[in-house]
Amino acid sequence: MVERNIIESLRKLEGTSLSTIVYFKDGQSRVGEISVFDEANGDFVISDERGDVQFNVSQVKSLF
Repeated sequence: MVERNIIESLRKLEGTSLSTIVYFKDGQSRVGEISVFDEANGDFVISDERGDVQFNVSQVKSLF
């Protein structure tokens, strides 16, 4: 259920200029814009001042 909510949120946030806080299961977090979301693979890219980094939905604990 949580993963489905994360997928729905990423779908809505993709390509917007809204900053999102992504909390990961390993305790880390990252703030940035969701620039790309590949729903088929669960991969998404967070863009911020440090650049673009790809993650997978399976790594995400929550979004804010």
